[in-house]
Amino acid sequence: MALEFKFINECNPLDLIRVKLNDEAFFAIIGKAPDRSQQGMLVLDSKKAPAIVNFMVDGHITGDFETYKVLVYGTDWKITPDHAGICQVAEGTLFKRTGACVLANHFQYIVADIHPQMNKYFNLNSADTSGQPGGGRAAFAGWKLTVLGFDEPLIKFAIA
Repeated sequence: MALEFKFINECNPLDLIRVKLNDEAFFAIIGKAPDRSQQGMLVLDSKKAPAIVNFMVDGHITGDFETYKVLVYGTDWKITPDHAGICQVAEGTLFKRTGACVLANHFQYIVADIHPQMNKYFNLNSADTSGQPGGGRAAFAGWKLTVLGFDEPLIKFAIA
């Protein structure tokens, strides 16, 4: 795997990156731009709940995202639910818990904070965000992020 540095606006949806946020580096997955005025990323950490952070607002890259390049891992990653751990099928409180991994129909989502007291579902197949999916579904309290070419998971997350 060839890692490279790029400015965040040069990344593609579903690219896994390592990005500077304040004084720390976090893994994140680039989201789709619903329009040309805003674009976000799903920020992942083993200790903090996933969050969607906008790096483009009103059509402009903001703050440190304009100054510092990100480390790009590409799209050879996957998030795998902890099938042996806590799970709810069809309904339950876990579907609304930030950090849950949700399988619904043919898609996989991570429930993420978008701002205080509001969650969105980040689609790991398409990089879109949406409300809670319907249909046949299961929610898992734990998951891990792995990248092709690395021996160990980069993140293991579980809802406390």
